[in-house]
Amino acid sequence: MGVERAHSAGLNHIEISISASDAHSRKNSNMTFEQAFENCKMMVRLAKKYNMHIRAGIQCAFGCVFEGEIAQEKILEMTRIFLNCGVDMIAISDTTGMATPVAITDLMEKLIPITVDTPIVFHLHDTRGLNLVNVTAAMACGITHFDTSLAGMGGCPFIPGASGNIATEDTAYLMKSLKIETGIDIKRVSLCSSKLEDFMGRRFPGKMYRIP
Repeated sequence: MGVERAHSAGLNHIEISISASDAHSRKNSNMTFEQAFENCKMMVRLAKKYNMHIRAGIQCAFGCVFEGEIAQEKILEMTRIFLNCGVDMIAISDTTGMATPVAITDLMEKLIPITVDTPIVFHLHDTRGLNLVNVTAAMACGITHFDTSLAGMGGCPFIPGASGNIATEDTAYLMKSLKIETGIDIKRVSLCSSKLEDFMGRRFPGKMYRIP
């Protein structure tokens, strides 16, 4: 089991992630939603035994290309169960890139009162081009933790047309434009992204790393 291997390797922080979509769960983990959720709860219990810091991720939180809309109550109930299990963070993942500012605001109005002091992380994909707009919407709700990737690389092989995560340098530039200090050197991160593009031999969706 991954938790055992992580503990053996000396890791103290782990993420345990599950899709809210049964169809995506079957493709991504070869398990039904119910099977995957039971497996997740077992891993959380084991990680707690090892005193690990646990981040619980909920994939397809804003919809699934196979199932369509995912009921908000399902996301809220999954969150309640994870919190009762004792996780330290909740990650809301827009795996299919279907989130909108309105959907984010609506979900956060219901989710934040449940999580209280437990931090919420946003994991956004730019499949439909709303990544930075969605970051701004989440920030307006009080979210301060975001996953990013160099040059916007990433994606999901089981989702047609899936693009990468929000680009680290693009997100840092957005923060800079809002007068928010991140401590990130955008030029140096952009250089890393540019080298990564050369190494991988492909063009990534990020913007800032292409600017001289």
